[in-house]
Amino acid sequence: MENKQYLESVYNVNYDSAMNYAKQGNLPATESALKRALEAIIKLMKMTYGREQEGYKSKADRIVELLKSIKQKIEEANKPKPATPGPANAKKAEAKEIEPREKIPVEQALARLNELVGLKEVKREVEQLIAELEINRDRLQCGLKDNATNHHMIFAGSPGTGKTTVARIMADILYSLGVVDKGQLVEVGREDLVAGYVGQTAIKTQEKIDEAMGGVLFIDEIYRLAEGGQTDFGKEAVGTILQAVENCRGEFITILAGYDSRMDEFLQMNPGLTSRFPTTLHFSDYTVDEMYEIFEGMCAKNQFAINPQMQIEVRKALGKMYDNRDPVHFGNARDVRNLFEKITKKQKMRLYNLKKQGQALSKEDYMMLVPQDMP
Repeated sequence: MENKQYLESVYNVNYDSAMNYAKQGNLPATESALKRALEAIIKLMKMTYGREQEGYKSKADRIVELLKSIKQKIEEANKPKPATPGPANAKKAEAKEIEPREKIPVEQALARLNELVGLKEVKREVEQLIAELEINRDRLQCGLKDNATNHHMIFAGSPGTGKTTVARIMADILYSLGVVDKGQLVEVGREDLVAGYVGQTAIKTQEKIDEAMGGVLFIDEIYRLAEGGQTDFGKEAVGTILQAVENCRGEFITILAGYDSRMDEFLQMNPGLTSRFPTTLHFSDYTVDEMYEIFEGMCAKNQFAINPQMQIEVRKALGKMYDNRDPVHFGNARDVRNLFEKITKKQKMRLYNLKKQGQALSKEDYMMLVPQDMP
């Protein structure tokens, strides 16, 4: 059953994706992501009341305005132009309209990665990849063979461990080092690939592959494509992806992501995936210290401070969260964010009550989180 936490996650992921697509100039993908975000917000509005509902309504109104603007831009872009390509080449021509974006120096992208909390193994693997790519490029310049390897990869780990964030950084790195030509990241899940009718899934999946040409295709929870049984069209999507990986070598990179155990099961079900995705990056659960560091970062970013006793209380809460974790429900950084949001909401209610009592509040009062704010 869909709960508030799940719907808020759906909204956040799709809204962030929409903003990312907008930066890339990919209006159709922006529109689709915003529509998914709007669906989640509408459900949240129906589940809530009062000020909370008004907050969701404000977000919904904002998305509606964005969708109107994007629809207008798409209509303008789709106005008849001379020398329109034939039907057979229409999709390829549309995919080529994605212009290469400005390259970010690999040192800058690597610095962004190293700023992330934890992920020691992931950072080590990424640096190994960078070393391999740079030396291969140097070998080519010396007239030697580059000994290039397959760069499709798997990101395995629990929710909230930074897989999507690292994928975005990885797209920048691969683009900076010339592995891909345009550098866009296309984020998809089962709903973006699987259709409800025979023959439509391959078309839908191919459209996303075309969109990712010259960049990176990031498929989250890939194993969901194999969950529907023999009559489901998910396996058709997997087959289309494997065919593209084999036939379009060097034209795009694919990253498959999901839980460790589920990814292992999925790879065993389809041996063709193992040979085509030789690199696996393991995203470990955050430790309590790392979770607290993430919490501190959220406070600093949003201009909150934590008094000494509150620091102890937050660590206790994070420790309990970590000790009771399980592979399905533990959200790592997402759970830290949920705790942060609950604490700040309670702090604001405490300050509101003080104001009603006629107490004058200082800037420090508005910033400080204290034990009474623990949910």
